[in-house]
Amino acid sequence: MLPVQGKDATRNDHQHATVRMLGGRPGIHVAEDETQLAATIGQAMETVRASAGLQLPEVAARAFTDRLRAFLLGRKEDME
Repeated sequence: MLPVQGKDATRNDHQHATVRMLGGRPGIHVAEDETQLAATIGQAMETVRASAGLQLPEVAARAFTDRLRAFLLGRKEDME
């Protein structure tokens, strides 16, 4: 994941919040900026090679699906 950088690029910092929320999960690698991108891709590729057969959870975390539902229904107050 590489959050978009620059002025007005991250309205309400939602991309950075998503990175913080997902960054520690298996199979998700985060580059905070372009200078980290090549190394992060390399680490991700090495992880894939080393962990062939990695299983992802079948369901998403309840907090994530609740926030996604609130977003889709336009209920911003439930997204906090």
